[in-house]
Amino acid sequence: MNKKLFNIIGILLLSMVAFSFTACSEDDEDNAAKSSKLVGRWEDSYGDMWEFKANGTGIFYEYYDTYDEEREPFTYEYSDKTGKLILDWGGDVEYTSIQFINKDSFRWYWDDEDYCLMIRK
Repeated sequence: MNKKLFNIIGILLLSMVAFSFTACSEDDEDNAAKSSKLVGRWEDSYGDMWEFKANGTGIFYEYYDTYDEEREPFTYEYSDKTGKLILDWGGDVEYTSIQFINKDSFRWYWDDEDYCLMIRK
């Protein structure tokens, strides 16, 4: 009797351990987007403002005298692990990459050599 009880308890414990290591990949991606270093408002070296929201949308504010004159919405995908940023301007897709300098600044590479310095606002 004791051996059967011990085996049953052992099987239950192993099942609980195996179950605790499973997770939904969608949940992991949602949490990554909400905690991404990219989320927030950034000013580029040209004086334009970029807003990246946690839900994968954003707004580009072209600077003239105020940020109220021209706004362009976009959607984006970003990975903190790879630094790859994909912008979708309603069908026109751009592939870029980011290299963070610190939590308040990064280099935004539009191609292999040229980059724009971004400062958190």
